[in-house]
Amino acid sequence: MKQRIILFFLRWAARRKLKRLHPFVIAVTGSVGKSTCLALLDSVISPSKKTRITKKGNSESGLPLEILGIRDELTDYRFFTWMRVVIHAIAIGLFGDTDSYDVLIAEFGIDSPYAPKNMSYLLSVIPNPDIAIVLSVATVHTEQFSDGLSDAEKTNEHILLRRIAKEKMLLARAVAQRGHVIVPSDVPYIMEETKDVQASVITVGTKVAALYHIEEVQATLHEGSSITFMYDKKTYQMTFPHMVVFPESASIIVSVIAATTLLHIPVKHSILAIEKMSRLPPGRFSILDGKKQTTIIDGSYNASPESMKAALLFLGSIKTKKGRCIAVLGDMRELGPMSEGKHKEIAQIAAKTADYIICVGRLMRQFAIPELVRVGYDEKNIEAYETAEGVGVTLSTLLRPGDVILVKGSQNTIFLETVVKELLHKADDVHLLCRQSKYWDEVRKQFFSSHPNTVYERATFTK
Repeated sequence: MKQRIILFFLRWAARRKLKRLHPFVIAVTGSVGKSTCLALLDSVISPSKKTRITKKGNSESGLPLEILGIRDELTDYRFFTWMRVVIHAIAIGLFGDTDSYDVLIAEFGIDSPYAPKNMSYLLSVIPNPDIAIVLSVATVHTEQFSDGLSDAEKTNEHILLRRIAKEKMLLARAVAQRGHVIVPSDVPYIMEETKDVQASVITVGTKVAALYHIEEVQATLHEGSSITFMYDKKTYQMTFPHMVVFPESASIIVSVIAATTLLHIPVKHSILAIEKMSRLPPGRFSILDGKKQTTIIDGSYNASPESMKAALLFLGSIKTKKGRCIAVLGDMRELGPMSEGKHKEIAQIAAKTADYIICVGRLMRQFAIPELVRVGYDEKNIEAYETAEGVGVTLSTLLRPGDVILVKGSQNTIFLETVVKELLHKADDVHLLCRQSKYWDEVRKQFFSSHPNTVYERATFTK
């Protein structure tokens, strides 16, 4: 009851503010890459227009709080803090405030097909965006989307992805006829849902028919990455010297260019603004210098089976003159009935691409490690931990010059950014890592103190 009342007033106040400001709204959804997309959109648009980006809130409460500009006032989740924030929201709804912006770049993150965690609820806050960008669908949050399915259907990836795509594409259907919807032409589950979209549909992808046709994506460890794409019969290239760009990331970047072109920003200007960022937001495959002349591929922000697979395949493509390819892999969360199969699938890929594997989390221990043993991976090259606490310190003692370390896992209680931090050559590079605020320091401290780390003995790997 309290939650419904709080959400009612937040939603009401946010809609009142949007009605007063009437900003141009770009809404972004997808299973992966949303925060990266928002950051890139902001970097391109903000030099010429005043923007508001929902960088800290994409949920049923976070979205209206960001619209109102009072997200930082929610310092904790106690009742009296909520009441203070709600009263401020009501005051803004009634009397307005001096906070303003021309463009709202909003993340629509959904965890479920049910209110208030679903798309329809978020659309009750922002009913009709001007541009919708739908990035992808992947097997994340599948446990919430498997309700009502038979046991066999719950592990059927096609059924689940269609359900997720249908929910996400509600955003596209909410865009008015005068607006635009940007979708990935390479994702059939999304393309199937474009049939009754009334807005103009703009496609981005590797298919030749795509309006923004991605011709080539190159990724190297030390020389960086490049993207070549064609639009309006012209070919463009972008280069990124300090990060790994996979085809999925390229689609996100080019989708940003498609959106900013609709705002009359020339393609070349968008490319320059994106290249100036130098790196994607922290934890999205940045290349960092590690201890003992090693290289870190930092993918610690989050993980889905698709991004984990792409990262491991890239690791396997690296030809090191000396040193090993080491994979530090954390649990992939919220996969529901598909968890076992997906962790086993990742184990099979890791066995072919990594010389040494460190697993962090119960799901990795339960599903991935027995699979590694089953396929014949040398147990002497496997380590397993309950949590990430101290893993980087231990790994540091085992490093050799020339080693390449991939760090990748989900964000919920996995905290692999601590491993990256402990592996850094320069302590000053900590600002390049994800989740480095005082809030996250306290969250990690409390979690690790209540969950002492366990190092699993190799003798238990098959049990």
